[in-house]
Amino acid sequence: MKRLSEAASRQPLSDLTHPAGEVFETLRMYEGRVFRAEEHVDRLYESARTGGVRTRLARSRVKAQLSRFAGDCGRRNGLVRIMLGEKGLKLVSVPGRRYSPNCYKRGVCLRTSVMKRSGARFLLSRMKSKDCLTGVMASSERSSKDIFDTLLLTNEGHVGEGTTSNVFIVKGGVIVTPPLWEGILDGVTRRAVMELASREGLKVREDVLLRHDLYNADEGFLTNTSMEIMPVSYVDGRRIGRAAPGPVTRRLRHAFKSVVASL
Repeated sequence: MKRLSEAASRQPLSDLTHPAGEVFETLRMYEGRVFRAEEHVDRLYESARTGGVRTRLARSRVKAQLSRFAGDCGRRNGLVRIMLGEKGLKLVSVPGRRYSPNCYKRGVCLRTSVMKRSGARFLLSRMKSKDCLTGVMASSERSSKDIFDTLLLTNEGHVGEGTTSNVFIVKGGVIVTPPLWEGILDGVTRRAVMELASREGLKVREDVLLRHDLYNADEGFLTNTSMEIMPVSYVDGRRIGRAAPGPVTRRLRHAFKSVVASL
């Protein structure tokens, strides 16, 4: 396994490049404890198999190396990037992205992308590799600094996901998120939030979402490793619900923080 120096091992995610034949995962570390490490490593190997990346490293060894790496980081908060390729394993500690407290207090603004996920990317969307051109190009569509992210649509015009996040709405007390068969990433935080919702006695389901559903939702939020649960206040200039975050989003954020505190 390649370990980087302290200076080199703490760098912005945007500075990290991924050569061909390499897959990666980004994990959240809370005071030196990694959130859902096993699920991330499992998805890393699924991406490797899908992408035809050959490795002789056993899954158990990667998990052990990750645990040791996190321990060496001490009680640090931030992100860990795992990169697996034919040349071996690399682990890099990077600072977590800092989101303004106002994002969580007031919600963020989104816009839908004019680009659509092509059929050729359906398989690739389930793996994390260097092939993220659609997301990068969609990110460049942000016409204003007030736009937090862009939402990708499927060829059928259904809502897919954000450039680096999964999307949820709440309507009539029911939490809805696009199904995996729409070609979205099986986000680890997405999965955790769905489990939390069920544990909290909330109704949650996977279903096709149209922009109409977004515009008329009671609440909306995004999930990913870095931001956790981010409330959405506007989509394409339409106000989402009466206020963000809504009661369901607040409840989920509280439950998520409780899970993190118990790590």
